[in-house]
Amino acid sequence: MQIVVQIRNGGFTGTAVDSHLIQRRLAAALDKLPITKVIMGWSTDATSYRDAAEWLAARGVDLYLWLPVFSELGSLANCSPVIGCFGDAPRKYQLDEDENFEFYCPNNPTNTDAVIDVWRSQFASIGFTGVFLDKIRYPSFVNGLDGGLTCFCARCRQTFTDAGVDVDKLLRDVDSLKTMGTPFGASQYADGHYRFDDDNWQRYFDTRCDIVFESLKSICTTLRADGCSIGLDVFAPFMSHFVGQDIRRLSTLADFVKPMMYAATAAPAGLPFEMGAMLNEIGVPRQPYCEIIGCDDSQTPFDLTFCARQIEQLRAHTRSPILPGIEINRIDGIAPTDTEYITRCLDTYSQSDGFVLSWNLLDAPDAHIDAVSKWLSRAG
Repeated sequence: MQIVVQIRNGGFTGTAVDSHLIQRRLAAALDKLPITKVIMGWSTDATSYRDAAEWLAARGVDLYLWLPVFSELGSLANCSPVIGCFGDAPRKYQLDEDENFEFYCPNNPTNTDAVIDVWRSQFASIGFTGVFLDKIRYPSFVNGLDGGLTCFCARCRQTFTDAGVDVDKLLRDVDSLKTMGTPFGASQYADGHYRFDDDNWQRYFDTRCDIVFESLKSICTTLRADGCSIGLDVFAPFMSHFVGQDIRRLSTLADFVKPMMYAATAAPAGLPFEMGAMLNEIGVPRQPYCEIIGCDDSQTPFDLTFCARQIEQLRAHTRSPILPGIEINRIDGIAPTDTEYITRCLDTYSQSDGFVLSWNLLDAPDAHIDAVSKWLSRAG
């Protein structure tokens, strides 16, 4: 079983976390957990990475760079934003001073080139084992209705048209979304894929998955040529189709995939948070949608039995290891986790290939690490 931890050592523009603090927290965690990989990012402070890489290599632990792809890079490179259904770049979502969820068009070569430029100019010489690619998607409805419905730049309009999407009709139908009863008239859900009654919406969402896959394929090919293994950060399967992620296809590019199964998080990627944002922005009721996907909406904080089925279905249809991401950090008002929640999540995904303890070891209470250690001891 793989045990992976994530560390947020700062953003592209802020002050990097002190490398001695990172090493102390890692040493404490390694004393209790059989950690196989550490994901760290995305400060540009090379010293903190080099110190960590050397220290971890001596202990047989791989270090992956945590790198956002279609978001956040605008402070380091020239990036072209997505254009929403109302004709402008959608609003940002400012989680903290170093993370603003500003998204860039996955269909624009300027943006894929920017990822490689940032990798090679800032990180490639440091000695990472691999790269963990985050924000490999379109924005979600957390960025508003016009964030969830992107991109309509000239290039994307042409790509959609070539795929058989009637773009003008699609944009007209935005005004009547709430009359469809379910998100975009979704009538079926199975194994991470939706069936929409209107083929125009079907082609639109399917084409976005094609765009993201092809862009990621290009990026991953370059990173592998540079000697890197690849990890991917993806949405939970039931939300992934709405942000352009076909996880089955994306898994063919990766050495491991981390679905963000954040059942207690009131922030982007949090399961109740993302579902609520989508349903509220569209204006459709929760119950019909939950019935389609098979989720018990009465569960608090979220239906973990449904989540377990999500991971089981993924593992049945992918070759790459699937490592569910669970929140071990505690952030009041955003991730109000406790040891009972940590244990429930580990029980829920006990048949998985391992876990990514997310999304920041530095904010994880010692009791949470102890809970993981005790669970692993019981699990054998």
